Amino acid sequence: MRVVRGRQRYTLLMSAKSAHGTAHVSVTSHVQMFRGPQDDENLKIYRNTVAVTDSMAAAVAVLKSKENISPSEFVRMAEQGLLSLPFHRNLRFVSLLIHRCAKHYVR
Repeated sequence: MRVVRGRQRYTLLMSAKSAHGTAHVSVTSHVQMFRGPQDDENLKIYRNTVAVTDSMAAAVAVLKSKENISPSEFVRMAEQGLLSLPFHRNLRFVSLLIHRCAKHYVR
């Protein structure tokens, strides 16, 4: 049996989250019980990575949805997608936000 340590552990957690979302919470709790003193930084990196990847998924959903979602759902997804903007730098995302807000919220 091979022991998984450090960044390998968090890579496995990322895979677990995307493949098995409900089991992810249990696995994360279990890993936190056995973490070492240097794993705090790795856990922080992991959580930031999860936040950015979730944000990118929201940005993609906004770009794909265009006019097909409600204004409130659009605002929720767009707000979540803003975190990833420095990484993907997709100006179509920004343009769509401005266009949709101007169309629905400015009178």
